Parts: sequence; structure tokens; C-alpha cells
Amino acid sequence: MGNCGSSRQEKEDINVEQIFCGSYFSRKPFKKKKKKKKKNKRRTMELNTEKDLEQILSRIENHPEKNEFIELYIKGPPDDEGFMWWNNPPEFFKIVRQWVLEAGYDSSGYSMMHRMIQTKIKEKYEHPD
Repeated sequence: MGNCGSSRQEKEDINVEQIFCGSYFSRKPFKKKKKKKKKNKRRTMELNTEKDLEQILSRIENHPEKNEFIELYIKGPPDDEGFMWWNNPPEFFKIVRQWVLEAGYDSSGYSMMHRMIQTKIKEKYEHPD
């Protein structure tokens, strides 16, 4: 084998890590770029549904007219209208409707949240006859 123009000592002195980091080829070594954390500005319902449900139920529990809310959800809307298309709903429903909309639920999520509220209230307060 022939000599490649450099001694064995020179080869041992070369730090491979420095070569790959660029210090042998440039004055400033390459800096590792920090990964930017992605900020999820968009709120997803899957992650917040239970939390939002608990907040709305807590508001109902602490409301002075709590019993009217409970009766409203136990009875529910007319079968042919549902929560979304309820014509002439009671005033108490309008309050909860606003809470649901403020939490970011509209369209099918709006109806889903009302059904979840209704289910929890029925589980807690409805007594079998």
C-alpha cells in the first residue's frame, strides 16, 4: 500500500466529529437548529369535551335556578324538534345554549353537547318510577 501523503499520526489527530460538524472546513461550526414547538391554536373537541361538559354542569349546579335546568333536561325537547331545532325553548334553555356556544360547540357538536348534558343530568337526578 502506498502512502496517501499523510502520516498515521495525522490521521489519528483528525477528529471525525469535528469534520462532520464543519469545524475543519469553516470558521464557525454548524449549530444544531432547535426544533420549534408547534402551537396548536385550533381547539379540538376530542380533547376538551369532558372538561367542557364538567364546566357546564358545574354552572348548572351553581345556578340559583338549578332545579329548572334539571327538569328541562330530564324532560328534554319535543321529539320532532330536538335541541338544535327547538322552537320556543324555555328561558333556562337559552342560558345553557349560550354556554354551549361559548364553549365552541356548534352544528353537530352543539346537539352532541346538549345530549351529553342531558345524559349526565338523567344519570344523577332521574329516579325510576
